[in-house]
Amino acid sequence: MFIGVDLSWKALPKRTAVVALDSNKRVIIAELITHDEELIAILKNFERCVVAIDSPLIVKNKKGRRKCDALLQEKYGIPCYPANLSWFNKAFGGVRGEKIVKKLEKIGFKLSFYFPKENKRIIIEVYPYASWKMLLKDVPKYKKGRKHEQKAAMKKLHEALKAHGILLPKEEENHDILDATIAAYTAYYFYNFPEKCDVLGDLKEGFIVIPKGLSYGNTII
Repeated sequence: MFIGVDLSWKALPKRTAVVALDSNKRVIIAELITHDEELIAILKNFERCVVAIDSPLIVKNKKGRRKCDALLQEKYGIPCYPANLSWFNKAFGGVRGEKIVKKLEKIGFKLSFYFPKENKRIIIEVYPYASWKMLLKDVPKYKKGRKHEQKAAMKKLHEALKAHGILLPKEEENHDILDATIAAYTAYYFYNFPEKCDVLGDLKEGFIVIPKGLSYGNTII
């Protein structure tokens, strides 16, 4: 199973999106939740899975940005918010992603970017916008702008997912669900085609998995 989690960096009242794909890329779960316990209740049902979380999961630097965030911009020209302890503690009351990982480790999950035989439950950090960039190159503005423009942009994202064999139960107009879906697809892709992914950073200071081979010309994988 491949689960994408668009994790709110702050708990209540923000919502977290969860999407699960099976081995055939069929959508099994697509829902919004609020509490950590809800996420854990969903994930503990899967004995073997890759969970791709859109949120910093390792933050050691007090200021500035993590090495993986800097590498993302240097290698791919993709900027992201600079994750650091000073900002996260002030704005969000801590690093929620780290807290989630610790809770999941208690039920058998492991933060890792490789698959030793004994590991059946893997957690990776992803960045949906980077995955969309690899899928579409030119990502429409689906989170900003006028309502009809956002709607048209999200329609393009649905079409891109459908072209890759992923069909949400309905044409979802919630960008968190869409981001969780591309996160789940990144997990699927990373498991099946690890050689076509790029791991930026490390387990000490933080890492991000980039599906650099999502699309080769007209070839759909």
